[in-house]
Amino acid sequence: MAPRLAGIDARPEIAAVASGHEATILDGTVSSWRLEDALRERQYDVVHFIQHGDAGLLQMTDRKVTLEWLLRTFRHQWDLRLIYLNACDSVEIGAALHNSLGCAVVTNKADISEEVATRMACDLYEAMAAGAEVDDAFYEAKAGLRRLYPDQADIPILINGHSIMQREIVDELVGRMDAIERRLQVLEESVGKLTSRSLHVTLTDVLLVVLIAVQVWQVLIR
Repeated sequence: MAPRLAGIDARPEIAAVASGHEATILDGTVSSWRLEDALRERQYDVVHFIQHGDAGLLQMTDRKVTLEWLLRTFRHQWDLRLIYLNACDSVEIGAALHNSLGCAVVTNKADISEEVATRMACDLYEAMAAGAEVDDAFYEAKAGLRRLYPDQADIPILINGHSIMQREIVDELVGRMDAIERRLQVLEESVGKLTSRSLHVTLTDVLLVVLIAVQVWQVLIR
């Protein structure tokens, strides 16, 4: 679903969502009642939003819809695997939809650029079209963001229960362990250089003492 809104070019993202999937596309003028009709007509595996968001609100063509409205509108969707809220600052809505419907939700925890948001969605759906499950597709797409857009890579999040939260924690711990390992390597190299230098100075001092002793002995025996 992609209402025509200022500042958003949804065409690349729509193409990615539709590629390899049977898709019902709501774009252009997308009013709240048009979305209601679409959700009443059939069951969906995935519902994807491309729009502006604010805490607790999503922008449709005719108005901003509230979290309560979305919960009522989605209450008869029983087969959902994923809701993708590609809108800024939409975690509150995403968490409530996940808790109410039990499906996975991808959302953004802060403002995100259109380029990064589109890249994330395109990569996720490409992975899903190739057979990946939602969580694997999400983390594969996130890995791509970390390479290309490291400053915004942590904005998209997946809400999908305990297992996913544990995976987030494991990923963070692995990242921290890698950073600690790199710092230890630097420290080890520094200590090695310092030890070598100290050893060199000690040997030099010993040689000087020996030379002085030899010279003193030579003077004494004359």
